[in-house]
Amino acid sequence: MLAAVDTNFLLALAADDEDALDAADTLRRRAPRFQVVATPTVLEELRFFKVQLRNPRLQSAATKALASFRADWNFQSAALSPAQHGVVERVADHLRIAGVLPHEERHDSFILVEAALLGAKLLVTKDSVVRGADYSRLVFELREFDLHPPVIATPKEIVRKFFH
Repeated sequence: MLAAVDTNFLLALAADDEDALDAADTLRRRAPRFQVVATPTVLEELRFFKVQLRNPRLQSAATKALASFRADWNFQSAALSPAQHGVVERVADHLRIAGVLPHEERHDSFILVEAALLGAKLLVTKDSVVRGADYSRLVFELREFDLHPPVIATPKEIVRKFFH
């Protein structure tokens, strides 16, 4: 089974955020059957943040997240075929047009669709926009594409609700 993580969660882990660290530990100990993956958009965002110079703190966290991703956290990167990338763009655009996510949240819609396309059962996020998506509407809209959304949870919810 797959659990996907978003960019904000990985940046929080890199910044030693207590909730993120607890959630990663909970997944490791209490749900070892989950393979934790980052989607292509998540890794693209981290690489972008790593080279930007305006925010040294963000740059440092992105650098650490990329370095720790496999070695320290034992997470995997997920790959998509070119055809799947096309599906992601089309479905993500549809979700934003349908109002499931705001129009300006292109990357968030990509991450959500990538997780669904990969068959992830869980998406761990610290992003309030993703977490605040109307889940019933998301299920309805993705059904049109034969996709099922992952359960969307924050690090605190992972620790509190899912595995205790």
